[in-house]
Amino acid sequence: RYNEERKFHELSRINLDEAIDAKYIHESLAGLKWINPFFNGNPVEEIELIKEGILQIEKQDDELMLITHYLFFDSITKKNMNMPSKTFTTDGISFPVKGSKYFQLYDTFLKNHLSKKKIKKVYFFNHENLSQKIISNHISNDCYEEKKDKLFIILEINCFN
Repeated sequence: RYNEERKFHELSRINLDEAIDAKYIHESLAGLKWINPFFNGNPVEEIELIKEGILQIEKQDDELMLITHYLFFDSITKKNMNMPSKTFTTDGISFPVKGSKYFQLYDTFLKNHLSKKKIKKVYFFNHENLSQKIISNHISNDCYEEKKDKLFIILEINCFN
């Protein structure tokens, strides 16, 4: 019963005939169909945003971290995305939230990760609406500056390096 209620409901109202070949994101994804029920637009628009994001990220000289639901980024870019987690939800399932008995342990892990990897910038795709609290709950306000461009919200980190 638990699994029946959790089946892919997000795809129940999606016209899968509108899916397009994921090779347009990257040739290694050829043969896969791309459609995202959480993207407000059509697959072509989303793929263009993803491709622009790849180009922008690959131009960066400094170490960066990407917080995204597009977990395939590490495999299709030349840069290491330094993702601290495999998923990014803010409900305490992906990583501990404030008040959790594991929050302090994760807090230490994240700060060490930022420092060890010499992360200068943390990127969030604008259209994904992921909370910057994934990072900002763990570092003080004077340790980062938030910037925004057409594609990303970028936290420029000035501590831990």
